[in-house]
Amino acid sequence: MTDPMMLFITVGLLLILLAMGTKIAWALGLAGMAMSVVIFGWENGLRMIGTICYDRGTSFAMTCMPLFIFMGEMMMRSGMNDVVFDGMGKLTKGVPGGILQTTIGTSAAFAASCGSSVACTATVAAVAYPALVKRGYPRAFSACTIATGGTLGILIPPSMQFIIYASLVGESVSKLFIAGIMPGLMLATMFCIYIAIRALAQPHLFPPREHFNFVENLSGLAAMWPIAILIFLVLITMYIGVATPTEAAAFGAVGSIFLTFFYQRKGFFKLLYEGALATLRTTSMIMFLIIGASILTFILTHLRLTDYVLNGIMQYGLSPLIVFLMVCVVYIILGMFLDAVSMMVLSLPVLYPVMTHLGFNGIWFGVIVVLWLEVAFLTPPFCMGLFILSGISKVPMDELIPDIFPYLGIFVIAIALMYTFPGICLWLVSMMK
Repeated sequence: MTDPMMLFITVGLLLILLAMGTKIAWALGLAGMAMSVVIFGWENGLRMIGTICYDRGTSFAMTCMPLFIFMGEMMMRSGMNDVVFDGMGKLTKGVPGGILQTTIGTSAAFAASCGSSVACTATVAAVAYPALVKRGYPRAFSACTIATGGTLGILIPPSMQFIIYASLVGESVSKLFIAGIMPGLMLATMFCIYIAIRALAQPHLFPPREHFNFVENLSGLAAMWPIAILIFLVLITMYIGVATPTEAAAFGAVGSIFLTFFYQRKGFFKLLYEGALATLRTTSMIMFLIIGASILTFILTHLRLTDYVLNGIMQYGLSPLIVFLMVCVVYIILGMFLDAVSMMVLSLPVLYPVMTHLGFNGIWFGVIVVLWLEVAFLTPPFCMGLFILSGISKVPMDELIPDIFPYLGIFVIAIALMYTFPGICLWLVSMMK
């Protein structure tokens, strides 16, 4: 059979497995294994599959992943959320939007020590939502703000999605981490500006503003020292070239253990056990997905799928901007039905080589992909962020959806700015040692 026919069978088999309800990791792996045996025979096909599994499972670049996951799990259990939230509350006192601004700031701070949007959202929601409701903030808008702030967990480093992206396409983990800093801070600032504008435009929906007190506001910085320590251990050491991503992850993991012990001495060993067990489960799930995706990617590469896509682009004379917009539409559609990791493992084997061939920077594209993953976290019907907040706040989904659309618009503006000014994420990368 010809390569196009084999390619059609491969994609068809994958879609059939997914339609049958097969877990994505198994669907990817089974489709790739079946076609590998058909193309190369039993002996050579299974040997190639074994080599791919071994290479992915022993990749040094992946050793930082369980360490960062463990750091996030321990920080989520440390009980530090109350301290950071109170400190952020002092920093934002007197600012239009009040505690909603505090929520965004707390989310950004936890993002620098968590690496997961789900963990960041759940951790901040536990302390922020009761405080917001108690002081009379709109329930639906408060829930949407917390969910939106939680998306910063996968953009501001350390980010699990950046590690997965790097493992799938071969980019540098440390460069991706540094590239996510400016876009993450830009997004947090845009969220805060929107909250301030809405608070000023609709003051009847918000409680009265507190008076600004410079000394009290400045005192909030004292609560930020745990986050500052982790930022130094993880990000600064990578930026100045002192540590590799794996070494920085080890520093962060050890730092999270000490911080958890400092805040939660009672029951510390139970928390340590729970954090290690959760790390094992999450790491195993992600590794299964990556190995399955790697097997299928090998087959798709052998069948020259990327070449066919590029030839189609050249044949129709599509400009890089049109291709970029088409990629954005693909991620919008995928985000309605799939989780972040599944979106990456299904799309990157095809889209990454296409985008880099058209001249887009691989690091820049990684940040764009993560931005769309954040949009997917909030986009119905599969909107994990809103599911979490709806469960915590007891606010129905149909009340949350109208308040989430302005935040989705902010994401679109941010992506447009990133396309127009790629230096937003690449400038710090260019300054790395």
